[in-house]
Amino acid sequence: MRATLIASNRDRFREGVTRALLHRGGIGGGEANEFTGANLQSLARDCLLQAGISPAFADPRQFVGAALGMRGAVMSGAHSTSDFLEILANVANKSMLKGYGEAEETFHLWTAKGVLVDFKPQKRVDLNLFPSLAEVPEGAEYTSGSIGNRGETIQLATYGKTFAITRQAIINDDLDAFTRVPRYMGRAAKRTIGNMVYAVLTANAAMSDSVALFHADHKNLAAVAAAMSVASLDAARSGMARQVDPDSIATGALNIRPKYLIVPVGLGGLARTMMTAEKDPGASSPNASKPNHIRGMATVIDDARLDTASATAWYLAADPNSHDTVEVAYLNGNETPMIDQQDGWKVDGVEFKVRIDAGVKPLDFRGLYKNAGQ
Repeated sequence: MRATLIASNRDRFREGVTRALLHRGGIGGGEANEFTGANLQSLARDCLLQAGISPAFADPRQFVGAALGMRGAVMSGAHSTSDFLEILANVANKSMLKGYGEAEETFHLWTAKGVLVDFKPQKRVDLNLFPSLAEVPEGAEYTSGSIGNRGETIQLATYGKTFAITRQAIINDDLDAFTRVPRYMGRAAKRTIGNMVYAVLTANAAMSDSVALFHADHKNLAAVAAAMSVASLDAARSGMARQVDPDSIATGALNIRPKYLIVPVGLGGLARTMMTAEKDPGASSPNASKPNHIRGMATVIDDARLDTASATAWYLAADPNSHDTVEVAYLNGNETPMIDQQDGWKVDGVEFKVRIDAGVKPLDFRGLYKNAGQ
């Protein structure tokens, strides 16, 4: 019974300190309580006391090191507690996830989310592989469809960095060490994925057919570069709709509809005008009342990475739930970063590692269209 009561008290203590630190760091889930005004050094001492260890006469460098579970900072019984480290790790993890969640990214709005269970290359079957079914006359046999070798290969990679919580940071009451730093790293994790996604559009790398993603052979690159207008956007829409399955040309066009208009930030205003105006924004007298027949054709997404590559190029993307465009795959579907910890050797404290496992790949060119603009 006594052991259960002690464990319960320690649990409440850990929860209270965690909420106090989250409150101080401006992280969700925090609250002002009796621990809010305590500095980190005092909280480290309290963690040892909760574990039945008395650091009353110890040098702060010793008991802070012991509270962090550092090798070489041994006190009587100190090896039995990691409460303080557990609290810091919990706060750091929540801070990292907050940063990931508040990152202002746009890639997830128009890409497909995928799942990979390991780091081996995986081939994705083309969603447009079977554009139609064959008629089966009465009494006749069904013909079989073959997947063949069509499809793109996607593979995961690991991205990450480390940060440390040192004895000096605890003694100096430096809360930023495990709130702001992991929060920024959480943002960086999501930004890393965004960088890879938009690099697909701007790098225009070759696909499995050895042809660039946007190319005349793929019929998804405007032959004449043109600024956004009713005419150029309508031509892009028509070009996407007329795409065909190369193995089943006789079945006709795939009738792919654009769902997203992806542009540099500098063209965001014009793009939104084109998608919302009742009248043709480019029409002049005597045709100023000419209807805008592409109104509502697509949802506008603008991203500053595109400005860096080209201030004029614009793109259309189909619904990734209906047609392959760009996939962002995560290990076992875990799209948020992970945080691990270990006793520091190179640093005088504890090291944390933030990592995310992801892969980005364009799966089909027919659901994407580019105009270089002017």
